[in-house]
Amino acid sequence: PFLSVYEDTYQRHGVPPTHSAAEIADLLQRLPDRVRVHLVFLDASPVAGMLVFLINPRVAYTFYICVSTAHAREPGSVVAFASLIDSLGAQGYRWLDLGPTARAGNFNSGVTSFKEGLGGKGYCRDQWNWMVTEGAQSSDTHAR
Repeated sequence: PFLSVYEDTYQRHGVPPTHSAAEIADLLQRLPDRVRVHLVFLDASPVAGMLVFLINPRVAYTFYICVSTAHAREPGSVVAFASLIDSLGAQGYRWLDLGPTARAGNFNSGVTSFKEGLGGKGYCRDQWNWMVTEGAQSSDTHAR
């Protein structure tokens, strides 16, 4: 059911998603304790959903915040976030990263307003560090 809101969202925006449906299925299969789908239904129809990465015991990260085209005027995304926040809080998570709002040369004020309306605060990520510790040498990956 998530794929219907996922496909609707990317067709509506006219851009390809980062991952294919097969890649999302692979992530869910390989990392069932770290990657989850959070989906909201109206009757039997999926209206909004997101992919959620459980980064560590305190931080979760949303990816693919999606809304059904047929139900775009329904409050599905707000309900999805509210129920996700309640669920994560009950599990001990303290932070929910709503993902990026801008990329080089493209600031999305509508997405910013939506996230701030949920109580979100914007942060600028100047650098990412990726530490590889299991059987490999440590390395840093930097993105600007």
